[in-house]
Amino acid sequence: MKHKILALLLALLLAVTATAASAQAEDLHRAPTLTVRSGCNTLQVRNSSATWSWVQEDGSTCTIAIDAMRPLSGYVLKNEGIQPSSLPSVLHWDVPPDRLTFSSYNISDVGNNNAEVLDFEELHYPYIVNLKPGRIYDLYANWDESHIKTDGFCGSAEYVFHT
Repeated sequence: MKHKILALLLALLLAVTATAASAQAEDLHRAPTLTVRSGCNTLQVRNSSATWSWVQEDGSTCTIAIDAMRPLSGYVLKNEGIQPSSLPSVLHWDVPPDRLTFSSYNISDVGNNNAEVLDFEELHYPYIVNLKPGRIYDLYANWDESHIKTDGFCGSAEYVFHT
């Protein structure tokens, strides 16, 4: 009986692993989703602008460039934001970027593309930040070309969210 349960658990594990690998292969054509965790709050953020390359099934590399609206254009306010916690927040990707710059603007500066940057810093892994309320955050992440061999993709992507 124990062997049957172990075999069933092993089969289930293999099925989940195969499904995850298949889903990962399908997602190579876009930058990884950013997960922002602030206390009990979680926000999933897709990239806006990006220059992205991935390996196709035939082994060739495909590259795209996506140009989106600027962070202060106001479109970010149409998306769901996150309520910052008094605790530090964690920025997470399934494959962490090699470089990450982090800027913030006052949310009242929406529509002012010449607004002053309130904070600008290059972050290092692990990506832990102190989010403040009433801000628009603009993150620029870069995955080096070495990821094309190990993860099947490389490139840079911009992520924008608000608090």
